[in-house]
Amino acid sequence: MNARHHALVPWLPALLLVALCASASAQDEAAPPPAAASSESDEAGDWLRVQTVVTSVSVGQVYFEVGRLAGVEPGDEAWVYPIGGASVKGEVAAVSSTSCRVLLDDEGDGIAIGDRAEVVVPVARLQIEGQLEDEAAGVPQGDGKTIPDHPPWTMDASEFDASQPLLTAVDSPTRAERPMEVRGRSWFTYDVTKDGGFVDRTYTLSRLGAEAWLENAFGKGGTLHVDGEVFHRSSSIDGSTDTSETKGRLDRASWSWGGTRDEPRRLEVGRFLQHEFPELGLLDGVEVSRRDAEGDRIGASVGYMPEPFADQQTGSDSQVALFMRDDGGGEDDLALGAALQGTWHKGKADRQLVLGTAEYTPDGPFSMRGAVWADYYGPNDTVKKDGFEFTEVRLSGTYRIGSRSGVSVNGSRLRYPELLRNEFSPITAEALLDNQTTRVGLSAWQQVTDDVRVDERVDRWTDQDDSGGSAELRTRIRNVPWDRGALSLAVFTRTGGTSDGDGFRVGVSRAFDGGSVDLTSEFSTYTSQDGINGGSIDEMHRILRASVFLSISSLTSVSIFLEDRAGDLDSTHLGVFLQRRF
Repeated sequence: MNARHHALVPWLPALLLVALCASASAQDEAAPPPAAASSESDEAGDWLRVQTVVTSVSVGQVYFEVGRLAGVEPGDEAWVYPIGGASVKGEVAAVSSTSCRVLLDDEGDGIAIGDRAEVVVPVARLQIEGQLEDEAAGVPQGDGKTIPDHPPWTMDASEFDASQPLLTAVDSPTRAERPMEVRGRSWFTYDVTKDGGFVDRTYTLSRLGAEAWLENAFGKGGTLHVDGEVFHRSSSIDGSTDTSETKGRLDRASWSWGGTRDEPRRLEVGRFLQHEFPELGLLDGVEVSRRDAEGDRIGASVGYMPEPFADQQTGSDSQVALFMRDDGGGEDDLALGAALQGTWHKGKADRQLVLGTAEYTPDGPFSMRGAVWADYYGPNDTVKKDGFEFTEVRLSGTYRIGSRSGVSVNGSRLRYPELLRNEFSPITAEALLDNQTTRVGLSAWQQVTDDVRVDERVDRWTDQDDSGGSAELRTRIRNVPWDRGALSLAVFTRTGGTSDGDGFRVGVSRAFDGGSVDLTSEFSTYTSQDGINGGSIDEMHRILRASVFLSISSLTSVSIFLEDRAGDLDSTHLGVFLQRRF
């Protein structure tokens, strides 16, 4: 490791901030880390960690065995806790009645089916929708052996009407009758990366943001949701002029009404991720839906689509969508959804999309999920042939063999749609016709003992130019080499268009009251093609990762991540994530 790795000056702001927050919160009561959290609500009863497990894994996303019936909605914060590896953060992208799809902040290489996970849900949402049980709300349940003494009755018996039954129904307060309540979170992140090689380069990114919900906003019974941040990024390259920029972005600013147990109609206005079909994207507009007695929903949305870039410019692309959902619940446990979306770019007809989703999750050992995007091309399209084209297909299935093993298969196929909208980097007509990426994967797991688990995973991908794949065998052992710890051992092989390699990975973790520590070492050798001389080059790669999670209080936490790479590209990365709930 050369001297550049010890240049900690760019990291000092993050380290100082962590120290200040830790000292400022020293009087707060210590709380268990998320890895040890139960389903009880956090301090002040504002948040609930809904415990679940991973049921399906693919690149960059996973499925959880929890959904709308547990109060989960798109945009909720999610976490996965792999055995012997660092926790992985994500965000709920789509929800059905009994499961949800989570987009991860990274590719999620260390995650396996059955890993423990959780979704952070506001308690107020469950109380309004009548879903919160006494146990989840933290109401003491007793030990099952003794009956606690009941406090004296405070209601005057003369208030009862003798003509009414003793167990008559009690009207619960509506959302508009509840007091106004503010909840939310604020966060700060700081990332710095130093790359070596022929030229030293340093990149930094800082983000300061907040997200807030105002329940029963202004006494009208709705919810005001605001989410925004300010970020600053800079780069410093030897021999070049330093660059930097500071920008702000507003991700959410909407007001919603209804959609609860006693309000079957739902209306949302402003900037928001479309509620029933998040796959349709961010919208500056209106969405309305209605739920019938069986729980099926039908609705529509209209508005502008902000561009998917940092400045989120809006006004150039408009859309209209119609949708319906059947969340199942019958004997077949089959949930179906369908949406039609038409878009216009600067007044010209652009995309005509049909989107379908299906989920089969019975009580038996087999479950399956799928989603299909089909674009329709007509006379206004100049590259693709007229008719329908499947631009995105995703399928996954899981079969549990008893309670201690199972297998899972997943596949996807992606093609670029022909769009006028500025969404992808400009490509030629030939590339637009030829571009496609197909992935298939097979995984299996066996819980050998209560503390020992073995996972196998094989993946294969192809695109218009090349193909490749990977295979991995991993063993994870709990309470080794210490209590509340875990040891993970893995061997893997990877192939690609320009390089092939093999390697192994060793990880250890340790949980303690108020936090956890994870350490991982990875070593591999790769044979890469030499594009200049036409031969091959053998290289050794080494990756060292360390992460620390600290729960400063039940509402404040900080995560620190450090990674050092050596091989064809030497680099060091430090990341800090500080979050405070309110």
